[in-house]
Amino acid sequence: MITNSLSITFIKNIIKKKYFPLFLFILFTLISLFLSPGYEVFAYDQQRYIPPIYQMMDSELYQNDLGTKSPQTNFTIFDEFIYILLKITHLDMFTLLFILTVITRFLFFYAIYKISFYFTNNKYFSIFVPVLFITNHGAFGTAVSTMDFELHPRAIALILNLVFLLLYVKGKRFYSSIFLGLGLWMHAITTAPFLAIYYIHLFFFNKKRKIINKESIFLSLIPILLLAFFMGVLTPRGTFSLFSTIDSSWKEIILDRTPYVFLFTSISLSTIDLIIDTLMMGSFWFISKNFFINSLTKEKKDILNLLLFIPLCIFIGSAFLVDIFQFHFFASLQLGRVLFLWKILLPIMFLFYVVNKIKENPKDFFNNFIMIGILLSFIVSEKIILIFIPIFFLSWIYEKLNGHLKNLNPMGKITSNNKIKFFQIIKKIFTKNILSFLFILLVIMFLVGTKIIGEYKDISNYNFNTWLLLIIVFSFLISLFFLYNQNRAKKMKIIVLILIIGIVCTFYFYKPLSVERKVLQDESFSEMCEWIKGNTMKSEMFLTEPFSTPSSDIRLLCFRNIYFSQISDGAVVIFKRDLSFEWKRRFDISKELFINPNITIMKQESINYVLSENNLILLNEYIVFQNERYYIYKIPLVQVANSNQKYLEENFNLVKHQNNIYDQYLKKK
Repeated sequence: MITNSLSITFIKNIIKKKYFPLFLFILFTLISLFLSPGYEVFAYDQQRYIPPIYQMMDSELYQNDLGTKSPQTNFTIFDEFIYILLKITHLDMFTLLFILTVITRFLFFYAIYKISFYFTNNKYFSIFVPVLFITNHGAFGTAVSTMDFELHPRAIALILNLVFLLLYVKGKRFYSSIFLGLGLWMHAITTAPFLAIYYIHLFFFNKKRKIINKESIFLSLIPILLLAFFMGVLTPRGTFSLFSTIDSSWKEIILDRTPYVFLFTSISLSTIDLIIDTLMMGSFWFISKNFFINSLTKEKKDILNLLLFIPLCIFIGSAFLVDIFQFHFFASLQLGRVLFLWKILLPIMFLFYVVNKIKENPKDFFNNFIMIGILLSFIVSEKIILIFIPIFFLSWIYEKLNGHLKNLNPMGKITSNNKIKFFQIIKKIFTKNILSFLFILLVIMFLVGTKIIGEYKDISNYNFNTWLLLIIVFSFLISLFFLYNQNRAKKMKIIVLILIIGIVCTFYFYKPLSVERKVLQDESFSEMCEWIKGNTMKSEMFLTEPFSTPSSDIRLLCFRNIYFSQISDGAVVIFKRDLSFEWKRRFDISKELFINPNITIMKQESINYVLSENNLILLNEYIVFQNERYYIYKIPLVQVANSNQKYLEENFNLVKHQNNIYDQYLKKK
């Protein structure tokens, strides 16, 4: 017992060390880079935000590129920010983006720790809370996450907003308003809930209990003035119609490309994610709210309620304005994304509840197993939580009924009640038999899945069977730890076992880190890209998709215009009607050209080159570059006599095969 007490004291002394949090957050940052979510560059949203930076460096680039015409990049200083840093530091783009990613992730973990410490006032608890967020958690089917693979304006804005919040609750209102304004400059949508919280709390929850006073008026003007300066001076973009609506034709394109904009209009994967997230976060709130809120001061309760309530109001209001009235302005804002705040606060509340419940009853194997399983599921794959939550609520109902009947019968004789008997039987069966059965079943699923699906090494693929198995294993081991925590020898053995499994899993799922775009490691691509930069003009257009996969890489790494990109260019469909229809038109033409590479159509579309990963027989006479993987065809300026119809008739099977390939391509994307 003395030894055990000394061990606990030793651990507490380490945690108290000044630099221990620094070390821990650096560790979390490294885990996020090497394991999950990992690190990518020139991917996803960066494919829209990076081209304007290169345009600042070279005005001749991307003059005819659809991807650079998106209004999405007009309302952020991200491109100007990166451009200035490139000039000041003299770093290359890859190095700078990686350094900024490391900084933002470290600051994110530190901010999570400070927010947790503010509400719980428990350093030992709060210092380990960021482990919940080392993976990216999607927010309610809105295509945003708490942490993404790549650096983008949302990530920087989130840090600025969290700093605002921390300064605000500490009473440093002036400095907090500055960070709020900077958040508006970086990404206004991410800042929206914080802006609402700022004004509501400033005017209605101030210490003097006055709705309006000189200080609040002065502070309220700072974010507005900063936003006005940004809109009018830094990025003057003309006018817009607040209440213009989305017509049916436009809506059809949006629903096909980005269905999460209309979450309640049609059933999609986004809607399913919304339902899953709602059930999960609602469970977190329902289980932990009384336990967590009762420990807070009135001021902290006010802040917490605003942080949870305002995003909900914005979300409901946005759904009302978009799904019912179909106002374009509010659709383009995508205000449903404000619910990401729930993904930060509610898991912290639930973890606080779990830790304290385990402390109260460390030998309650059943409940500890389920609660830890929920937490680990949240870290690894949120959808798996739905397995544990029903079981948890079954146990919760049993405990409530048990307690209720004990209050009615002080002697605790509850065996006569049929309902209690039922829950007792369920719990007993589950504890003694189901766990073993489930574990064996998951092992079989894992082995079969490995054989069928193949390689799991890339953690970004998140195979269901693999992660589910890992969750059950870790839940089982950690529950045993709490079950036998009074025996130091057994406790240490279990800790060592968990660490060994963790290390093995770390090496198994290790994801090699590349600061540069990984495609540059492909010799075939590098060779092809160097040829493009040396033998084609900056103004010329490349047709890539669906003939070749590295479409945006041609734009960002080879610095050439591309005709169409389904993913990166598709974001325009939300923001402007004409660009939306142009994107859809190019989508259809690209599909048509894949089936029938018609020279006339290519000339009409100002396409100068076709880049393909397969040899295009019809265009063989126009080939100008070829290596082990890529083929480049130069479209002639003058029409060459060539009967495409005759070719199609003679090669019907080939065309049919290419059509099937295209369908598979779309499914893959």
